[in-house]
Amino acid sequence: MEVLGSGANGTVFRAKDTLLRRDVAIKIWNLNGLERSRDEISKIAQFQHPLIVSTYLFDYAGGVPYGVMELVEGMTGKKWLEKGPDLRARMRFWGRYSEALGILHRSGTVHGDPHLGNVLLSGSGCESMQTGSGTGFVFKLADTGTSVFWGNHDDFETREEKLIVETARKLFKPFGLGKVFKIPTNISYALAVSLIDRFVEYLWRVYECVDWDRRSENATFIAEHIIATPLFDIHAAVKQVEKSGVTDAGRLCRRVNANLVNGGILDLDQDEFRSDALVEFEAKKAALITSLKERTHPGFGVEHPGMSSFRFAHWY
Repeated sequence: MEVLGSGANGTVFRAKDTLLRRDVAIKIWNLNGLERSRDEISKIAQFQHPLIVSTYLFDYAGGVPYGVMELVEGMTGKKWLEKGPDLRARMRFWGRYSEALGILHRSGTVHGDPHLGNVLLSGSGCESMQTGSGTGFVFKLADTGTSVFWGNHDDFETREEKLIVETARKLFKPFGLGKVFKIPTNISYALAVSLIDRFVEYLWRVYECVDWDRRSENATFIAEHIIATPLFDIHAAVKQVEKSGVTDAGRLCRRVNANLVNGGILDLDQDEFRSDALVEFEAKKAALITSLKERTHPGFGVEHPGMSSFRFAHWY
């Protein structure tokens, strides 16, 4: 057998299923993971979905637990990111990552360890994944966690949220996550996914819709998007938008002013933000952060966290 990877709780090998004549992955747990092995594998085994690694068998050999799982030829998300994929590829990746987590979360399951090392990408599709061209790559979420946080459900959920946000930052920090758009800490993991979905939708409009004939439409969409999710540094967002060429700063400022303080009426002489519009925006931001931290926010108009219409329309 060939060693594919090793972690704190066990080692994964490549093996041959001689009865079914197929290659498989076998995870053998060590002493650290002995007690948690059944919990770990049963969490992911309940799901049958193209975005989640399939589990074929769990058993013991000489008292040692092992699991037989689908073999995904290729690399981890961590290795893929080291190759420097472009923004379109990163948005594609996020769409699948977000949806895979949404499948777990909607069932009441917390992954527990959703970092880039637990995402597998097929070798056949990794080359096209660097530029986001094509849709033929295989994405699989694997290896649910049962860390020391398992004993405390609140700690486990906090870990889930932190790892999701950390993954998003690794993907999108070069495009403004953390500067143009800041996610509050200590919020629910499901809302963290939804917030990042919103930011990625903003990135899609800013960088993928550069069309001189749509500058007015783009300004309207971006202004409404920023106001609906007021976690943006509004001045940094304007600079990013204008630099991309998707619209100009004046159009965007006029639409933000119209939505916040002008009763929906565009004033063509307002090429900058009105001071009272900025005050209103910051008040909306403070209210949103409070509702997120207090877990009272109803969501963002998406039927299920992790199922944005944007992703299905453009990146799935």
